[in-house]
Amino acid sequence: MDFVVLVRRGVADLDNQQITESLDKLWRRHRRLAQKS
Repeated sequence: MDFVVLVRRGVADLDNQQITESLDKLWRRHRRLAQKS
């Protein structure tokens, strides 16, 4: 499985922790949606 992440303006202003938290949130959402299918 491949993932493509498109970013919005301002992502360069985020620190590593904020980026990691955002990606973690996306991953949890993906897992939740995958379990329903």
